[in-house]
Amino acid sequence: MNYQLHLLGHVHLSRDGVPVPVSRKTLALLAYLTLERVPHHRDHLASLLWDNASALLNLRVELTRLRQQGIDVIPARTAMLHVQLPTDVAAWQTGGDHVTPDTLNAWLAPLRGPPLSGLDDLGSSTFRSWLDHQRDQLNGRIEQHCAQVARRLHQHGHADAGSLLRTRLAELDLVLAPEPLPEPRPAPVPPREPWAAQGATLRRLLQHAHHEPQCVFVWGQRGSARSLVSSVAPAAGWKVIQLQDTPQGDHLIQLLLRHLIAGVPAADRAAHDAAVASAASDQRLDVLLGLLSNQTQPVLLALHDLSEIPAWLGTALSLLMDASVPLLVVVSPTTAGLLGGTSLPALDWSRVHQLTLPPLSRADVAQQLRAAHPDAEAGHVHGWAARITQLSEGWPPYVAALLDAPALTHRLPAELGTRIRSQYGSLDAALHQQLAHLAQVQGPFTAQLATTLLGDRGLHAVHAGLAMGLLAHASPHDHVQFPALTGAHDDADAGLTFRSEVVRVALAGGVAPDERQRIRRALAAALLPTRPAMALHYARRVHDPELTARARAALPDTRALTWQRVVPGVARPGPVGPAPDQPRSSTTPNGYRLDWQGATLDVVRRGPTAPPPRLDVTFGTVTPGAWSVALRVDVFRPAADVLLDTPCYAFGLQVGRGPLLAYAPEATPVVLAAPDDRHEEHVYHDGLPLGQDILLSGRHDGPPGPLRVSFHAVDVACTIHALHWNGADLLRGHQPAAGRNLQTSPQP
Repeated sequence: MNYQLHLLGHVHLSRDGVPVPVSRKTLALLAYLTLERVPHHRDHLASLLWDNASALLNLRVELTRLRQQGIDVIPARTAMLHVQLPTDVAAWQTGGDHVTPDTLNAWLAPLRGPPLSGLDDLGSSTFRSWLDHQRDQLNGRIEQHCAQVARRLHQHGHADAGSLLRTRLAELDLVLAPEPLPEPRPAPVPPREPWAAQGATLRRLLQHAHHEPQCVFVWGQRGSARSLVSSVAPAAGWKVIQLQDTPQGDHLIQLLLRHLIAGVPAADRAAHDAAVASAASDQRLDVLLGLLSNQTQPVLLALHDLSEIPAWLGTALSLLMDASVPLLVVVSPTTAGLLGGTSLPALDWSRVHQLTLPPLSRADVAQQLRAAHPDAEAGHVHGWAARITQLSEGWPPYVAALLDAPALTHRLPAELGTRIRSQYGSLDAALHQQLAHLAQVQGPFTAQLATTLLGDRGLHAVHAGLAMGLLAHASPHDHVQFPALTGAHDDADAGLTFRSEVVRVALAGGVAPDERQRIRRALAAALLPTRPAMALHYARRVHDPELTARARAALPDTRALTWQRVVPGVARPGPVGPAPDQPRSSTTPNGYRLDWQGATLDVVRRGPTAPPPRLDVTFGTVTPGAWSVALRVDVFRPAADVLLDTPCYAFGLQVGRGPLLAYAPEATPVVLAAPDDRHEEHVYHDGLPLGQDILLSGRHDGPPGPLRVSFHAVDVACTIHALHWNGADLLRGHQPAAGRNLQTSPQP
């Protein structure tokens, strides 16, 4: 008899192709032993699958049932259990090597849901963590193998296969993995240091701080300031003390004093220890100044992730800045509102500086890739860099992990998830849990929904998340003005969202699978009256037929959209030049990241599986005339399993209140109907190729109006190389040679 363990979709066992009815615990046991590939002791397996005192007895019962059914895949009467069953994963991968366009749908048929489905609420937390890891591994194999099949079929002239594969993977919240870069040379050129300009500024501040104390506020992603300080100060001969903010100010001072005691000459440490031990609370700042004056090295003191400046720290800053010691104080706040507080003393602001550490851009990542892969083709490097930037949100540790990864996947590496969660380890445990529960929400939410999920603790969690910079107020549309890349964001907007999708995913990953399912069920019920499409999404995730049927019944009517096939021209971007001295960067509340490099505009977003917001980038007023845009789209993911009221697209262009010209790699054929439906006025184009430099062109014959370039996708990475209107290059801010039919802001 031939047994096979099916891991793609819902886990089950078959014998000679016929399903065999066995318990879910037995399936969990078989899956664990098969994927582990090594024998495990009964005690370990029992505690893994049954988190109670009868675990061993329960294991014996399951093994006895297997033997009674004639299923002899596990040896009897042995302490170490081992099984190696054939799986459908291996058969599915082998089939992919021979799939044709005619058999592609049949080959994709086993992908009916996430791998290892049906086991999420079983066993101990250790087993559930193992299950999440194995599912990530299988998802990665699925993405990579689908990408290989897509490339092979594309090489044989079947370009539409890629669109079908992307659509099917999007239904599983997966993406096609890009083609890997060639192996780096044995001794690659060292990559350029991130934030080279900011590093040079910090070195200059260290030189000034040798003569009189300086203070610098560093703005950026959590951990960025710590990375910058670590890369610059020790090499300059400074003693570095980096402390994380904590609600217990007294504890922070004590920790700082202990660090400083370690920096005084050894013969003096006992006396300083005694002084610290005997000092009253109001004397500790005097002790602090005494310790600073006895250091053998100049001191850089960094205080990270401050959401406010408490009174004691304001007083300390005032004393430290007046001290006659070599000292640089680095403060990395979580919100811009920190400087508006009343706790800041009357400092000498000529010695208070500010540094911004923007996320790494696609150009930054491409420069590192070119250093490591000098022989790689330029377009290949561009695509790989765009994908890394989009996945990582430009966070340097994530970028570094992806630069070394053999393949790019959508899942956050476990070690980075742990690192992000640890950054919030000083939070009250209850608040940490509340924020992790809010992180289960895909897309924007309201304070009312937070209260529904968390009870009377919901508003407290929302206010704390806003204060820490974790959450932001967000509207359904993001608006940005070019070239300033600034927009008006109203903190009265009722919508709330996590500022970073990477952080949201990390926090959500700290919740046990059964608790996640409970929250999803609660979300489905809560959103049923107001957002039935999202209610349907959550109901499907918890496999609740009754709730799924109710959500379907609550959906409004749908309507079909007409899409036109686009046949773009071929664009040939110029050679890669040096980055401008002052590139501009901004991130909208809904997570769209814009980088203007002077000649190119990059727009990237990594978003949750929910109807995405639209981003409008407004240029000056244009008059009738010819237009063209050279661009490249490397990432595009619509909300595939959520019905939308507006179709997703990778690039759009609109003048005033005229029709929108939208372009997407694949069509959104059906949308939810709305009373103010204006889709018939817009023109939607599908077939936009991914990973190619293309040229779109047309003519505007309508009335003058502001030009808006827009983006509307869950995930997107788009680079605009050139945008011309009546011969004027809008990205470089040129006015037309005649007619002055373009009005833009002056060049920065």
